[in-house]
Parts: sequence; C-alpha cells; structure tokens
Amino acid sequence: MAESLPQEMLTYILSFLPLSDQKEASLVSWAWYRAAQNALRESLGFKSICCISLTNLDGSPASHQVLQSVAYHLGPHLQSLSLGGGSPTEAAFVDLILGCPTLRILDLSGCNSLFISGTLLAQPETAHSIRQTLSGLHELNLAGLRDLADLSFNRLSSCAPSLERLSLAYCHLTFEPDPARGCISPQDSSPSQFSFRNLLRFVQERAGRLHALDLSGTGLPPEALRALGQVAGLQLQELSLQSCRNLSTEAVATLCLQQPGLTSLDLSGCSELTDGALLAVSRGLRHLRHLSLGKLQRLTDVGCTALGGLRELQSLDMAECCLVRGWELARALGSVHGAPPQLASLSLAHCSSLKVSTPSCPSFLSRAGDGGRGNWGGGGSGQPVAPGRTPQCSCPQLAVGNELGTQCGGGQELRQLLLPGHLPKAPILGLGGLSSQGGPAHMRQPTAHVPSAWRRLCLGRSAEDECSGARRAEERG
Repeated sequence: MAESLPQEMLTYILSFLPLSDQKEASLVSWAWYRAAQNALRESLGFKSICCISLTNLDGSPASHQVLQSVAYHLGPHLQSLSLGGGSPTEAAFVDLILGCPTLRILDLSGCNSLFISGTLLAQPETAHSIRQTLSGLHELNLAGLRDLADLSFNRLSSCAPSLERLSLAYCHLTFEPDPARGCISPQDSSPSQFSFRNLLRFVQERAGRLHALDLSGTGLPPEALRALGQVAGLQLQELSLQSCRNLSTEAVATLCLQQPGLTSLDLSGCSELTDGALLAVSRGLRHLRHLSLGKLQRLTDVGCTALGGLRELQSLDMAECCLVRGWELARALGSVHGAPPQLASLSLAHCSSLKVSTPSCPSFLSRAGDGGRGNWGGGGSGQPVAPGRTPQCSCPQLAVGNELGTQCGGGQELRQLLLPGHLPKAPILGLGGLSSQGGPAHMRQPTAHVPSAWRRLCLGRSAEDECSGARRAEERG
C-alpha cells in the first residue's frame, strides 16, 4: 500500500521521523530508500548545522552519496567535521573537503584508508584547491594513523597554513639518535615512514602559530622532547604526552624552563617520572590550569608539596598514583591562601594509599562549610556547620577512591583534604572502591550529615547500590 504512494508523499511522511527511524524505513524497499534519502537531503537543507561527525564510512557508493549530500547541503557553513575511524576513499574525501570552505576543525583520526597508498593530494591542482578551502583550518586531528608518512603529512599540513592545534597521538614516529641535528628538507621526506625530524621541521616553520600539540603514545624520548621545547619562537599552551613511557624527570624539568607559558599539560602514564617532575612543573609553570598526572606509580607525597603554588589551576588528575597518601597534598592545597581559587575538578580515584577513617566520615562531613577556615596543614578541625547552612567552596567535582579490596586505614589525610571551604561544594563525591571497616552500623550516620550540596555520596561499588542500602539501614534503624 505504502509503495503505491507518490514519491513526494513518502518523502513528506518520512521527513517527520528521526534519523534513526528514517534509516530503518529505508530498508523496506527501494521506493522507501529513495524517499528516505530525499527526506534526509531536505532536512539537512533546512538546518544550519555547523558541526557533524560521520562514522562507519567506507568506500561504498552509498557512503560516497552521503558525503556528497553533506558537502552540498551543509558544507557552505560547516565548521567542524569528524570522519574518525571511517574508511572513505580519497576521491570522496577530496570532494567533501572542497564543499566545506569554512572548516575550522577536521578530525581524520583512524582514517588509514586515506594514507595507505601515499598518493593523497599528490596532484598539484588538487592540493592547490584544498589549500584554498582549508585556509581557515585551525585544528587537525591525525591520531592513530598507522600509515602516516612524511610525504603525506607534509602535503596535508601544507594545505592548512593557519593550523594552531595538531594531534598525532599514537601515530608511529621514528626517532634518530640526535633529533636536533640535520633536520630534513621537504624534498627528502620519506614516503613510507613518519620521522620526528620531519615533524620538528614542521614545528619550526609554524612556531609562531602552533599552540597545542598532542604526542601521546608516540614513544617520545627525552632528547626529542628537549629538541621540541627549544624551537625558536615556539610558545606552546597545551601539550599532551600521555603514555610516553621513555620520558625522564630531567626532560620534563627542562621543558618547564623552555615552555613556561603552558596552561595544560598531560603527563599521565609517563611511568618513569618521579617527584622531581611534579616539583619542576609546580615551580616553572605558574599559569598552568589543567594538569594530568594519572598512573604515575613513582609519585609520592614529596612531589605534592609545591602544588599550592599553582594559583591558576582548574583541574588536577592524580588518579591511580598508588604512593600518594594525601597528607602533603592536603597541606599544599590548604596552605596559607587555601586551594587555588579556580580549582574545579580533583581526581584521586584508585589512589590505594589514601587514608580514610570511615567512623570519622560524619565529623569531616559535618565540618564542611566553615567558610575556608579549616586547618588543612596540621590536622586541626573546623567548626561544625550551622543548622541549615550550605557548604560553600569553588570545587564542583571531586573524585576520590581506592582500589577494590583495599582496607581503609585510620589516618587523617583524606579528612584534611575534604575540609570545608576548599572542596565541599562538589555535587558528586566519589569514594568508589573503598572498603568500610565499620559495616552497616557506621553507614547510617553519614546520610544524616551529608551537606545538601553533595547530592550523591558513594561509598561502594555503585552509587545506586549504596543509596538503596543506606535507605534500608535507616528503615531498620
């Protein structure tokens, strides 16, 4: 019956369905498929979409048709385009980009199909047209490209003269013994491998404009980091070195001297780093706003002593730092002027050496909201919260936890860290994975003392399980 309807009427009917239902409807018959395609084109034409992500693309005619529709209907005002993980053909990619003259962000992470042949943008006429189209591109994501080579990288990057942010995370970089010497020329670019010397030449050419660089998982050695940091005119603001396990503490200390303007630094998973790296960061990067130190298994409380000097810090991630006990961190963030005024996120998840005394939970929770007068440095206590008073502080998100099966000790470190006026306004307080010593009898009281700003208190594997358990305990009591 439906197949006998005119194509225009089918298109009109399907246009009222969400995209997921239009996709299902297109599988009914060829008539419905064509109607669904028309409905999609018409809906795209009426929407001023400036950001789009296309997944699961391949080299099929259907995928090519989708890219053509996007270029025609959305391309003129599209600013952000993601093809991450897809496998479009080179021809389809070129046609799509030529239809998007206002692009500012392009994500090609995992699109290995574009780089396998090594012929992407090899034609001068095509490269010239793409360069005109991508003249305003500011951010390029090439993460996870196993087939990226010097030649293909140079061709693509030369088409983006205004590039400010570049991600090469988990790309296969090759390193020479002395990367600072003998930087190769574009004519010597390798068609089969991606070398650090070629990347260094790119950074030298773009030093005045490049502000953010992601080299996570590339195996960057200390000498390469030093060569990168000393590029003349380079003033990086964001640098991600996640899981670069060969980096040394000395190389990070040198970087802090070379690039003092960094506002975001990710060193999580750099397993060779010690306390000296954190001390160098705290003393050399005074304008740092975001710092990630997760999974630094050699980091101890000694490295936390200088964190109080980062007065512009907004987020701090120390998850899975198994030797951090929390005492020096509490002293640093609670010294003199209190926690950094902009601190909005603190993660200590799965720090298995943190000390928590479960019977003390009611006392430190009830002290929340003393207006920042809590004694963080010496283990003193603040004043109880006045009846009906809501704790006030600048940190809206706090994640704390130990590894599963870890028995909590009776120390004061975490209690001091959570003293009010500093971190108590968190809507989510996560203590997932902590093992309570006191049992259900000690779990009753905290629910009566949780400040109204803490909308969710998790002391177990999941918030839902613990909340329901606490309610049952209250009913029995």
